[in-house]
Amino acid sequence: MRMTFLVSFTFLLLNCLLSCSADFNSTLMEYRKAYYDSQAMQYHVFQIRAAYSENFDVEMLLRESQRLDRLYQLKWINELISSPVFSASQKIDSATKRRYANEYEKEKRLNQSTPLGTESDKLIEALEKKWKARARLDAAEDARLKSSKSLAKCVKRKENTPEKVNLASGEKQILELKKAAIKGLYELIEVFKKYILNYDDELTDSLETDTLLAEVKYGREIDALVNKIVDVERQRLQYLQLLCPDERVKVVIDSVIAEVYTPTK
Repeated sequence: MRMTFLVSFTFLLLNCLLSCSADFNSTLMEYRKAYYDSQAMQYHVFQIRAAYSENFDVEMLLRESQRLDRLYQLKWINELISSPVFSASQKIDSATKRRYANEYEKEKRLNQSTPLGTESDKLIEALEKKWKARARLDAAEDARLKSSKSLAKCVKRKENTPEKVNLASGEKQILELKKAAIKGLYELIEVFKKYILNYDDELTDSLETDTLLAEVKYGREIDALVNKIVDVERQRLQYLQLLCPDERVKVVIDSVIAEVYTPTK
């Protein structure tokens, strides 16, 4: 199985920051597309597996897909918190860095083989693009913050400011939408599986319709998720612009740590 580990994101981040040419909105839209594509690719890979395997274990393949995503999440966070480019890395204690490094090494050891088969290459490629787009977004956001003229008016973080409340609400909605998307993918795969297994039966037309409806539903769920992610990233940038640099670091660290842990079905 092809596995690309691993060109470091650090050069990518440094190049983006030093040039200061990365536009936050364009990189945000790039991340949105890459995120959407990675979600859609899961279904595409599972379609192939369902078409060629009668023993199609939906739950196992969903878990494996999430595991691969977590692998690249951990690579992303390790690059981010250890990169000298980001001031946040200087504020993260060595124990936290070591913990994430150990988790990443553990996931890499588990990644010697995958039940997704050769089709996993396409999913891995989509996940790589997603997390590289995420790294470019982090760099563009950091560059925007470093060039901000609002430092003279910066304030210490308060828990009940409107910006903080809105951000927390948005982040909570993302988690709920992630759960809904995972559930929608599970339901879609189950419907498609029935369609494949009963392709020559009299129920074929009905099952085909059910599959198309499930695909539309899943597409809407992914749209809702990535649109909310876009909204929340903009909210986070607005909130960070109000804060002093040391307070920004705390928020960035909190966000990074929360991003690693995704909900399961």
